[in-house]
Amino acid sequence: MVARSDPGARTRRSSSEIRALILTAARDVFSERGYAGASTRELAARAGVAEHLLFRNFGTKAKLFEEAVFVPFEAFISAYSRVWSSRDADGPMTDIALEYVAGLYDFLHANRLMISVLLATRAHEPEFDMRLQQLFGQMEVMINEGITERHFPGVDPALAARLTFGLVLSAAVHQEVLFPLGPPTTREELLSELTQYMLHGLAHRGE
Repeated sequence: MVARSDPGARTRRSSSEIRALILTAARDVFSERGYAGASTRELAARAGVAEHLLFRNFGTKAKLFEEAVFVPFEAFISAYSRVWSSRDADGPMTDIALEYVAGLYDFLHANRLMISVLLATRAHEPEFDMRLQQLFGQMEVMINEGITERHFPGVDPALAARLTFGLVLSAAVHQEVLFPLGPPTTREELLSELTQYMLHGLAHRGE
């Protein structure tokens, strides 16, 4: 007689599958509840795993938040910096600036809920604030390369990096606040306007 499989029996999941389930659930729950409002019990329940597996795989809620929310943002900035360093520095200035703005805008807009949670979590986990400052340091290097290549006088790279990031961040993450009735323009027109703001702020000093 051939033994029948039990349709109610669960297939044993691998550690990588469990981690993936928890990370996916964490991004959803943190987006909905914020860092402070998300409990480990709810995080585990949303992932469909026992709560002890959350601690076994990530240790603490802070570490889970780091893996689910901060690490992807950190990875994007690092990869973006590498792409920026390998670009054609002799191309038209407008094209280079647009490439910088578009890449940053698209990532921030696609992950706007996570970015909002990440910024709010700085109050609960000071370590994240320190690491954000390190990421700003990478962006300063990118901005400084452009300033040096184009010989923009009198520009503070640290200040320019933060103000440029803030400009794009607001347009990408806080559209509901800036445009409560919906974006008044297309993505392409918005990116063009952001690029012109950045370029004229850097290039036309004292004119």
